[in-house]
Amino acid sequence: MSPRSLRFRLLSAAALSVTAALGVAGFALVALFEHHVQRRIDAELEVYLNHLIGHIELGENGLIRVTGAGPAPGFRQPLSGLYWQIQDEVRPTLLRSRSLRDFRLPLPQDELALGVVHRHEIDGPDAQPLLVREQQFILHPRTEARRLRVAVAIDRNDLLEARSAFTADLLPYLGLLALAFLSASYLQVRMGLSPLERVRSAVLDVREGRCERLPNRYPEEVSPLVEEINELLGARDRAVESARAWTADLAHGLKTPLTALTADARRLRKKGESAIADDLDHAVQVMRSRVDRELIRARLRTGGRPIARHPR
Repeated sequence: MSPRSLRFRLLSAAALSVTAALGVAGFALVALFEHHVQRRIDAELEVYLNHLIGHIELGENGLIRVTGAGPAPGFRQPLSGLYWQIQDEVRPTLLRSRSLRDFRLPLPQDELALGVVHRHEIDGPDAQPLLVREQQFILHPRTEARRLRVAVAIDRNDLLEARSAFTADLLPYLGLLALAFLSASYLQVRMGLSPLERVRSAVLDVREGRCERLPNRYPEEVSPLVEEINELLGARDRAVESARAWTADLAHGLKTPLTALTADARRLRKKGESAIADDLDHAVQVMRSRVDRELIRARLRTGGRPIARHPR
């Protein structure tokens, strides 16, 4: 397939369009998946946050403590990627999950509104990228109001790994879609260009004499081209007919002078001028042969049809 062919150009445009469309679709699907996982993580962290707030109480010494088991087993495994931290702003107290060991989450010093969950991205133990959800909570607001900062965090690498796994699973399906779309584009281009192939075949039939005109059985986009070709063939036939008539007129116009020259040669021969008569006969014969050749050549150029002969 030549790079100059229309089929090559259409298929190249289809390949570029399919690649661009599937590339945009792939990025959009990955972004949508990441957004969906992010919402699930947010919901999960808020569940952990509410569970943790519900199990905070004051001990006999006035210090805060967390009763019952943690909201998930991961909070008890060191460096598991799942952490919680409670900070008492009235009495400088810091409670942490076992998974943090002696590490303190570097929470931003921002103003927290009651009941509003803040979202942060910070570095955790061993430089783990963490997604943090933090909320301010007032313990015993009617007696001794204790303003607490409660935060839960999860390793952001889990989100990145889920996105990478989803991308790896998505790529084969995008490849299959690209193959299907390109196959459909090939069939579409082939069917769309088939009328032009039929026009080429019909022109070949006209050139080889199997028909005189192209049949007008084509889609409306190709019909103007067929009509113009038929007009061109009609103009060619008219030009050939005019040339035939001119050739016939010229050939028959020469017959009278040639006949007169032949008669002159006979008269010269009777007078004893045989040499001059022979020269005239030879010249007449050469001219007749040339005229006959031109008539035959004209007949061959017009498809074997006889040249019209005018009456003498």
